[in-house]
Amino acid sequence: MKRSILHIGNTGARIRIFIFLFILSYMYMYGNDDIENIDGFDNSLLLSKINQYRETYINDVYDTVKYYSNVNYDINIKRRNALIHTMPYIPITIIKNRQHHGKCKYMMSVDDGGKYNLNICGNQKDEYTKMLGIFIRYLKPDIYNETIIEDYLLSPLYLSNKKHYIYHNVRRDSISVKIQFIPKVKNTQLVTGYAIVDYKSGRVLCYEFEGEYDMNKFHVRVMMSDGSNSSVPESTYADLSVKYLGNHILFKLKSSNSIVSKNIEALDMNCQSDDNLQHENDVDIIHKADSDTISEARSKRFVFFDFVNNNLVNKINTSIGADNQGILRLGPILNPLYFGYSNKKGLVYKLRANVKYNLSDNSNISARIRFGYSFRQKQPYFNIPVYYYFDKKNNGFINLDFGNGNRITNSTLLEKVKQENEIDSIDFNKMNLDYFKDLSVKLVANYDFTPVIGLQGGFIFHRRSAVDPLSFEMLDKQAVYKSFAPLVQLKLSPWGDKGIIFTADYEHGLNGILGSTVNYNRWEFDASYIHDLTCARYISVKSGFGFYSSKGKDQYFLDYSNFRDNNLTGGWRDEWTGDFELLDRNWYNASDYYVRLNSTYESPLLIFSRVPIFGQIIETERLYMGIMTVRKINPYVEMGYAFTNRVFSLGVFTGLKNMKFEGVGFRFGFELFDKW
Repeated sequence: MKRSILHIGNTGARIRIFIFLFILSYMYMYGNDDIENIDGFDNSLLLSKINQYRETYINDVYDTVKYYSNVNYDINIKRRNALIHTMPYIPITIIKNRQHHGKCKYMMSVDDGGKYNLNICGNQKDEYTKMLGIFIRYLKPDIYNETIIEDYLLSPLYLSNKKHYIYHNVRRDSISVKIQFIPKVKNTQLVTGYAIVDYKSGRVLCYEFEGEYDMNKFHVRVMMSDGSNSSVPESTYADLSVKYLGNHILFKLKSSNSIVSKNIEALDMNCQSDDNLQHENDVDIIHKADSDTISEARSKRFVFFDFVNNNLVNKINTSIGADNQGILRLGPILNPLYFGYSNKKGLVYKLRANVKYNLSDNSNISARIRFGYSFRQKQPYFNIPVYYYFDKKNNGFINLDFGNGNRITNSTLLEKVKQENEIDSIDFNKMNLDYFKDLSVKLVANYDFTPVIGLQGGFIFHRRSAVDPLSFEMLDKQAVYKSFAPLVQLKLSPWGDKGIIFTADYEHGLNGILGSTVNYNRWEFDASYIHDLTCARYISVKSGFGFYSSKGKDQYFLDYSNFRDNNLTGGWRDEWTGDFELLDRNWYNASDYYVRLNSTYESPLLIFSRVPIFGQIIETERLYMGIMTVRKINPYVEMGYAFTNRVFSLGVFTGLKNMKFEGVGFRFGFELFDKW
């Protein structure tokens, strides 16, 4: 016993020492925001000038100004094996020949937030440029912005990110300064490099950086433009190295001759009419000679892999209409990205498809198909929302939503069946009398009368059928329940889309319509808010309450809109905020009221991402906190931590029900190629 106590004590002491050292190292690395000064230059002042310069000139590249650039690229497969065919967008000709050189042209615009949008010009699109579209983002990095590439890679020249970097500068001449930056910790969201800056104005003349993110090790060099376009790159060189399960592919990209146009229509025509930049469909003579030596059997094998690559593991994107008014996107049919796991649902397979057709600049038709299968529940799920936007400017749309994505349970009906059938020989626990399939159809119309007020109205129909209908027939009990209800929603956005959004929902069940046998009045009120912080962090809060003010005598189903168990959730980018991972699904439909609060904090550098080795793997971390109360549970509290990397996301959750420990659960999802 003494040994055991001594062992526990030593373990506890070690844990406390580890925590103490971790806090000390954190304070050392992040507690001081001062920047080292060399040769009399004040780097803090220099960073301030750089940020002020961008704010001064960024308005010159908004909206009316677009750019297009010529791109030369080389692709070289250093190592390959059969698994290379599971990589999206890798053309079979490149896999066979190993090397390829080509050209294309792309267009760049700058949105209201100052971020770059890149598109390869229409007549340049083929199997090569489709793959190139994954990496072309590195040709227009934005060192002035908070994140260099889209929403990742924290820029060392953005003032709020300085706490993550160590800076050194060297006098270059009387005008410019070379400032070098290295991360305080090695992390996928941080880069190493330098920038040459005009010390007087804060204008960046050129810069270079390197790092590794999402299987891609990159080295980028940028020369900036002159004059009013000086906040935009003029020429860029990018060396990219992608390693995946024994495969190694090198990309060399060069963009130059950035041309400015304030006439968008003329620019689009230039993109489509320049024949000098047509893609080189024929590879070099050496490559062709290599391909001619491939045996017939080998060619047949590649034809098979080409079919697999294009139809099973690739994302399918195709245009619709003579003028490409629409687009169809289908996720890979066989891809680990579409498998996930959670304690409640077990292994789940998911598949997605999106289709959109533009009718005019202000109207379109779109559909988002979601399919899933739970191996534990042996139940397929689907959801098909179809939208017709008749006035996009005012969020005017008609939505038809058809699906069965929320299988529900109902213990109230089971209890009544037990009371009416007091037979000892019946084992009700084996009859699955509380499980129901829920097939629903929802039709609503929405219109925002002002940027603050929006109104939605329509109806919803449910057909709830027992999973075990034979048991209901044996007990002479109804196995199918139908409901029809008009509904209305009022949305208030006092501070716009980036502020708190309030919604109020009312639903009234009616008897006798489409076989409906239930009547009720349901009210729900919700508030949601996402607050963006510096350094690519944010806080998300979602709270609300709902109740049934009345319900019929035989109304067993309490089905809320904002408080439900969603069977078709996805990976990291889907909403985890409103879910309770460990809460038994029975509680979602067991009370005539609920009150809940969910919050999430996300950061690329939170806990384990600051630790050596872990920091080279983890891309983003989250903390979760949720609390809710329903009848018989007051309160239920759930906490969680999750991280994501290039391959998967993992969440760990624990809960307290009526202040008693509920257990520990996990949620897992593949994120492989999710950003491709």
